[in-house]
Amino acid sequence: MCLFGLLVKAIILAGGLGTRLRPITLNCPKPLLPIGNRPLLQRLVLNLRAHGVREFVFLLHYQPQRFIDTLGDGRHFDANFRYVVMEKDLSTAGSVKFAAEHVTETTLIHSGDILADIPLRRMMVFHQRRRALATLALHPVSAPLPFGLVLRAGDGRIRRFFEKPTWPQVFSDWINTSVYLVEPALLDHIPGAARMVFFEKEVFPPLAAAGAEIFGFPLTGYWRDVGTPEDFRLANMDYLHGRLPKKMLAPDELTRHVPVGGKSASHYVVGPGGKIAPDAHLDASVIGANCSIESHAKIRGAVIFDGAHLGKGVQINNAILMAGVEVEAKAEIHHNAVIAEKAHIGAAAIVAANAIVRNAARVASGETVSAKRVLPTGYIRRFVDGGSLLGSVKGGMSTDFMRWVGKTFAWRQRQHFEKSADDQPAAATILLATQEEELFNTWSKALAQGILSTGCDVHLLESVTLPAARWALQNGRYLGGIYLSTDRHAELIRLALIHPTAEDFTTDESCSLERIDLIDAPHQGNLCILEAAPIQADYLSRLIQCAFAADDPSAQRLTPEAKSVLQRAVPVRAGVVGQATAGIIEKFFNLVGCSAEIEMFPVDMSADFRRHTRAAQKAFVQSLTDGTGLGIWIGGTGERLQLALPGYGLLPRGCSDALVARLLMEQYPTVQLVAGWLFPHFIPLSPHIRRYEGCMLTAACLRPAHPGARIIGFDGRGAIAFPPAGTRQKKSSPPSVESCKIAYPDAVMAMAFLLRALEKISRDELLAKLSGAHLGYRLMPCPDEAKAYLMRRLVESYDHLPCAFSDGIRLQEKEENRSNWIVVRPCAGMEALEIYWEENPDSPAEKGYAPQGESGFNTIVRRQLARWRKAHTLTGAASSGAASS
Repeated sequence: MCLFGLLVKAIILAGGLGTRLRPITLNCPKPLLPIGNRPLLQRLVLNLRAHGVREFVFLLHYQPQRFIDTLGDGRHFDANFRYVVMEKDLSTAGSVKFAAEHVTETTLIHSGDILADIPLRRMMVFHQRRRALATLALHPVSAPLPFGLVLRAGDGRIRRFFEKPTWPQVFSDWINTSVYLVEPALLDHIPGAARMVFFEKEVFPPLAAAGAEIFGFPLTGYWRDVGTPEDFRLANMDYLHGRLPKKMLAPDELTRHVPVGGKSASHYVVGPGGKIAPDAHLDASVIGANCSIESHAKIRGAVIFDGAHLGKGVQINNAILMAGVEVEAKAEIHHNAVIAEKAHIGAAAIVAANAIVRNAARVASGETVSAKRVLPTGYIRRFVDGGSLLGSVKGGMSTDFMRWVGKTFAWRQRQHFEKSADDQPAAATILLATQEEELFNTWSKALAQGILSTGCDVHLLESVTLPAARWALQNGRYLGGIYLSTDRHAELIRLALIHPTAEDFTTDESCSLERIDLIDAPHQGNLCILEAAPIQADYLSRLIQCAFAADDPSAQRLTPEAKSVLQRAVPVRAGVVGQATAGIIEKFFNLVGCSAEIEMFPVDMSADFRRHTRAAQKAFVQSLTDGTGLGIWIGGTGERLQLALPGYGLLPRGCSDALVARLLMEQYPTVQLVAGWLFPHFIPLSPHIRRYEGCMLTAACLRPAHPGARIIGFDGRGAIAFPPAGTRQKKSSPPSVESCKIAYPDAVMAMAFLLRALEKISRDELLAKLSGAHLGYRLMPCPDEAKAYLMRRLVESYDHLPCAFSDGIRLQEKEENRSNWIVVRPCAGMEALEIYWEENPDSPAEKGYAPQGESGFNTIVRRQLARWRKAHTLTGAASSGAASS
């Protein structure tokens, strides 16, 4: 029986395989890896014993006898140890269900691969006072992308979970630490079959969504997940620098022991029997027992297991060397490299950063070992925004990164087709397309080099729009495609990752690239440069067929009805970003015989050029305001379209989308319109639009509900998704919207359908269809380290408003009036937040929200950002003071 605030039993989850730590865990389970030459699990037990826990149940699967031999029966810790061995890995909740007989009272569930300084008594009081079914220890992390996010309500009740987000999906800085207090009744919510069940995926989220008593307890002390080689090394550095709580240290460790011999620039620890040459240089390293280090060796930030031998002049930098490793003279081992047990590194050999040398492998003298995985776990998530990677050169999108993307993308697609029974292309070929030829020459070369190294061929298609590149993908035989362009007013580089079907990668598929091993094929692929003109001509022919029901698309002839429509169409003045898009637009108007004036704005990523281009764009918009006819603004990738009307100028993107939607709905009344968060709600069409959760148009939300369904999608930012012009059709199938399989954004297609719709209405009727809603957008600078904290504080500040979560958070005034809302979205690849809002002028909002709300909202953002900066300034000053003292 548990007394109030006291806990006596803990279940330790120690059955995992530790696959992310391979090859370190091949012969040693993860919870037994040494932290400061003492098994991690011993430090966990020492910490819990200091809090009064005496009963320990260890749930084991992988190498269980190693645990029993290492830990014994618990007498050494004045505790009682019990072991439960499972025949197969059941994961977190499945393991606890398997050991249900040991959960007879309030019990602590503690992951065996983390170190956490938990105020257990206070957590227990918190749990008991709320009569919780489960209480999760939560820890704030500034960059929570590799972890499971948790959002708490004001009373501590957990509102939402999300595993391993990307930046647009981040809504909190609280993460699940894998430390729980649970009641026996929780076991009733775990499936009974002996299978893998995860607390964080299958148990806690549905319970929290149903309003169960699931609470979060804030943990602000020390916490470290030892899940990757770099995490394991950093945990050892924490031990060296005194960051581990004293409760995790044995009595003989309270004073550091540094043996005689060796020059020390910082703390280092050597196990018994170690032999260090007097002129060897050791800095912040943990050296195991019976190791020998010869003269002039330089060891920095390393973890070296027992029995290793390091020859003269070797250089080890932030690496891990396992038991029995031998490194000959003048060899170099670089950052985050792992040398497995009994491996032999020859003289003057080089092991590159992030490289792995397998068990008992031999590296010849002078040989260089390259990395198979060059990026830390979770690194790519900072760039992922749906099916695209966004970033800048300064922010990490270097040519090396581009080579890595090309290589991993090609290998992933090859492996997918080799495993699947799908129709495999005759040759392993990747389509690489670019928005501009000269602008992306360096990056496209790097991408091509990575792809070619896998043995795949590359078809390079330069200066094309993204819809035209999608058409080429669908009508060729490719493993997939990459489209290279700019984004965010040419401030960022965008890599669109695309399937052979022209569908974008999902977020999970983009993130999966980091799990691909980099292997060089025995032969290089071949590079072929495609001519863009024939592809663009064929793409436009199909587009005209789809939009105008052309009788002979190969001859690019229109029906008499289509010709009549275009002759009566309003004159068009188009502002177009980029040479590729301008060329497509010009050819389109020439083909259909419609009068148009086109002004092209070049693409350049330099700051000075961007300022000049923005001034020219302003002048163009002003000319649209003062002119006659229809103004159209089209983005550089050919995806986004924005309308401008005389007397109004350039419409906000959401209002432009709403106007296009109304026109298309009248022209095609049976077509289903699909729209997301950023599409205006204050328009008469609202009841006829199917809404999806989120900002981005994805393949999932655009896929027809049943065969033959007709669908057009709007994202509220100018992207209007039509079924692709390039879809092959049977001769018996009439050219129409419903004959296509999927949809994607295409500004030229939207313009084609729009011209047909405009022929039937007058200018006054067009102006009358404008929405009365006010739509706003702002890009607010925000450091990456502050994004998660700021998102949580925003949700807490607007706790009285309904809130939705997807790729961003959406706050609305009230359920019955959805026309006043704000969407906040952390940017991928950029230190900023995107803020969108809509205000209904006919329905004044409550105080503190729109229309005053936008300014009030920005005030809250700035206040919270200032609070974060102040806290981190104080923390930094305190750390500096502690370091200097």
